Formats: sequence, structure tokens, C-alpha cells
Amino acid sequence: MLITQDITVSIQSEPFLAGIVDGTTTFSFSFPDRSDVMGRSLTPISFLDAQGNVKQKVNMVVDVEAKARFVRTKRLIKKYELLSDENTEEVVLPLKGYNKSHMLARQSYDNKQALSTLIEGTVLATWMFDEVPLIRSGDRLKVVIQKPGYQLDIKGMAMDNGKKGQKIRVQLEIDSRKILQCEVVNETTVRYQGMY
Repeated sequence: MLITQDITVSIQSEPFLAGIVDGTTTFSFSFPDRSDVMGRSLTPISFLDAQGNVKQKVNMVVDVEAKARFVRTKRLIKKYELLSDENTEEVVLPLKGYNKSHMLARQSYDNKQALSTLIEGTVLATWMFDEVPLIRSGDRLKVVIQKPGYQLDIKGMAMDNGKKGQKIRVQLEIDSRKILQCEVVNETTVRYQGMY
């Protein structure tokens, strides 16, 4: 999303600025808020006299460079570290070289974890972080096995990280050491509903 005050234009047709349009003291043009006009563009320019009256309208080639708000790291962030105001900052940077996955609202990354180590000055993108899993690989869990007419609780160990509702592999702590695909219920419990 571009904001009008964050747009800069470099005019390539310099002769117009040298007084080619007689009786003009200034010129004006505008881009609507949230415009996606970027790069080299043909733009209508109005040349104005000292009273602000339009003397002439000319289409000029302009280079449009926009800036946008991004979030970047203030310091090294380690894999699985939580993102917060202490280790990230909002900055205004030229839009060139970035895409929509880099344009983040503050609440979109707060209290989420980095999926890999991020060096200082990294501009965050949506693929660099995710929600903190409820269960981590190696956690001891209660495995609830549900069948029509009964329920069995067994201890197990998570073999994957998992968020609520996600399926993870769990190794049962019984003699067979059987591995089941279970649904994450909460921080300590998973549910298995298949045939055992």
C-alpha cells in the first residue's frame, strides 16, 4: 500500500523545468493514495502561474519511486526465537526489490517465531516466521485413543512440532513403540481416532 507522501518522482524531461512553458512558476501532479504506479511512467503534469492558474498540461515521462513501511530485525534473531518490539522495528524503505510478502502489519508477526536465524537488518517476509507450536518434538504427551464406545489414555512422545488441530507423529511409550499420526488438542494432549 503506497501513501502519497512516500512517493518521489524524478523528472526526465528537464527542458520543461528550465522555463520552456512561458509564464509558469511551478508545476503539479498527483497520485491517488494506494496507487500502484511504479517505475517509468507517462504522467500528466499541470504547469501553473504565480496565481495558481493552469497554463499548460503536458504528459511527461517520469520515474516513480515509492517507499513503504516494512519491519526489519534490530539484531540477530535465532531460529525459533519470538519476534517482538525488542528485536524488530518498523522502517520506511524504497519499495523496489520487495514484494507484498514483505509488507506486514505489526500484528501479523507479533509473538510469532522465526523459522530460521535472521541477521540484523533483515526485512521480514511472511515466509520467515510462523505461529509458535503448542507441542515440540520430544515433549511427553497424553495420547487419547478414541474408539466407538471407549477411550484409552496412553503416554507418548512427540516426534514433530505441532499447532492446535495439526497432525503430528507420536511414538507410544509401550513395548511396541508404535508410531501414530495424532491431532494436537492442547499443550499436553493429542488425539488418535484411527484403527489401532
